Amino acid sequence: MILLIYGEDTFRARKTLVATRKRFLAQRDPGGLNVVSLSFVHDSVDRTCQEFFASPFLAEKRLLVLEGFLGATAPEQEKLRLAIEHKPESTVVVFFEDSGAESLTHAPLFSLLRGQKYS
Repeated sequence: MILLIYGEDTFRARKTLVATRKRFLAQRDPGGLNVVSLSFVHDSVDRTCQEFFASPFLAEKRLLVLEGFLGATAPEQEKLRLAIEHKPESTVVVFFEDSGAESLTHAPLFSLLRGQKYS
């Protein structure tokens, strides 16, 4: 499952992200061992792609929250697209962007994510 949370209303977008994380913890991972949050500012795309394929620990799913990765370069976004296509079903990915659709349309990955069921 892939979710995309974006918008200029950062308060409500962040609130939706927190609610998603809480719901995952309550339903899937009460210990919080399978929730990973990465930021484009602090984490490399290569490390992020590795996280797509990590197995859940003592749970059936893991949650990967990616913040700001639509600001990556086109080659980096291509790496992410390939990781998305091959990720296991056990990995739930949430892309979080604090920008509106107008500023994200230049991102090659945005059109793929926007077409997902949970955008």
